[in-house]
Amino acid sequence: NERLNILSYEFDILWENLEHKPTHLCIRRALSFLGVMIVIGVTYVIVNTSSSLRLEHATNTALPTFADCNLAGDFFSNNTYDICQVNNTELFCTQCYCVQGTVRAHKDNGLKGMVEFGLNDEKCSTNGGFAESYAMSQTYSIIGSVVVVVANQSLRTLMALLSEFEQFSSVTSTSKALASKFFIAQFINTAIVLLVVNAAISNDGDIFAWIFEPFKLVGMFKGEFDDFSNEWYASVGTPLLITLAMNAVTPHIAPVTQYFVVAPLKRCL
Repeated sequence: NERLNILSYEFDILWENLEHKPTHLCIRRALSFLGVMIVIGVTYVIVNTSSSLRLEHATNTALPTFADCNLAGDFFSNNTYDICQVNNTELFCTQCYCVQGTVRAHKDNGLKGMVEFGLNDEKCSTNGGFAESYAMSQTYSIIGSVVVVVANQSLRTLMALLSEFEQFSSVTSTSKALASKFFIAQFINTAIVLLVVNAAISNDGDIFAWIFEPFKLVGMFKGEFDDFSNEWYASVGTPLLITLAMNAVTPHIAPVTQYFVVAPLKRCL
């Protein structure tokens, strides 16, 4: 047993990396950290851009925000729709009716309910082209989800190369560094980026609001939602769940393809 322990210890050591000085290793690990931050930064820029395009599209197509519609009241109670037309345009009232109806349909019957409501409701399928406008708005959100998944897969490959570049002294320390850094980077890409891009933090009545001012200079905390609500789930939570689902599936595509398609073809040929 002692001899086996010695052999396993020797196989774990990366002998060619033992001679490097701490300064040399520090420089390599700093460059590795910089590479990861660049990938995360690019992901943030693209997600932030897709979110901005979604809000810009909503503005250009007169698609009101959830907050604007909530101020007008609940369009599924009393005579809110008729009252709305007294102070607003018919297009605004119709769009708000459809926005609230879509969120309600999503809450009751998920994505299927959203689609059925948007396409089948007479007001939403004709007046103002709500179904098309809302679908395009959601498409911008889903683009952000796809970008996050692609970035996560890129990070997986990049970090494997960077772990070797950092020249750790053992296989175990290399694997440990790879796992920990990939977890942190994927967590930031998957959850934190979407949160800071879509969160809204105002300066009104909050003594700690100044803390977030430097982040707002780069587009953070200037989104649409100031809390986790049904509306937040419809616009941010759904793309987040799509990202998680894709993250769970995409790592297995290459091995499954190799096993069921590539390998049988090689054997056949």
